[in-house]
Amino acid sequence: MIINYSISFSNSLDQTVKFIERDSSLAKEKFKEGLSNEISRIRSFPRMFRKSIYFDDLSVRDLIYKGYVVIYKILNKNECLVFQIIKHRKVFYKESKHY
Repeated sequence: MIINYSISFSNSLDQTVKFIERDSSLAKEKFKEGLSNEISRIRSFPRMFRKSIYFDDLSVRDLIYKGYVVIYKILNKNECLVFQIIKHRKVFYKESKHY
């Protein structure tokens, strides 16, 4: 499975990593590596993570990692789009079309 990343995800990830880096550059690297490993699991098991609580669509999933939610959409059996990372308790409106 091919995993694509939206510009919105990349921008949000950059902000998240900058926030983490304020505490420790080691923590930043560990977070990025761990998150990358979790996202790579989507390739083998795209439906492994829960149905999104933010979207009423079975193909949109929530991967939870260290208090952050990575939201992705399974486009077809060979491709998915990772389109957002948010802090777990942050409100993310269903009306917004981020994918």
